[in-house]
Amino acid sequence: MNKLVKVLAASALVATALVGCGKKDEPTGGNTAAKYAKVGLGIVSNINDEGQVNSTMAAIGLDADGKIQYIDIDVAQSTPGGDEKSALTKTKKERGTDYGMKETSAKAGKIKDGGEWDEQAKAFEEFCKGKTLDEVAKVETEDYHGGKAPKTGTDLASKCTITIDAFLEAIAEAGTALQ
Repeated sequence: MNKLVKVLAASALVATALVGCGKKDEPTGGNTAAKYAKVGLGIVSNINDEGQVNSTMAAIGLDADGKIQYIDIDVAQSTPGGDEKSALTKTKKERGTDYGMKETSAKAGKIKDGGEWDEQAKAFEEFCKGKTLDEVAKVETEDYHGGKAPKTGTDLASKCTITIDAFLEAIAEAGTALQ
């Protein structure tokens, strides 16, 4: 019992020290939640006809005016029945250039030299910063490969042509979590 109390006390001390760690120029000591008036997380999962599960995650941080100051979007994919070698253990963003979308994107001709998935997701995140949840929800889209992509001719479509329906759903879910 005495050993357990010592271990718990030591763990609490380490956790307290880590919470206070951060960059010196960050007034909150690196604590993301303290930087924003509200923070939320939304996760939306969809299964396609082949049994692939896509779980889209959106983490957002809003300022006191309700504008997005922080946003991180990513997608985890899994395909049931695949062998161990083909099993995906990284998210789309973590895969970076290994995702292999740039060449296909270049052939579509909407983004000069094409855009990898993580680059296009980053462009969408930058688009969202400074906007309210309602403004993001009203982004102009058009049908694209069974989903909604940014409308051709818009500033967003010049950098992001991937479907964003799940992004918008996850952001809405994160916003709902704030209320």
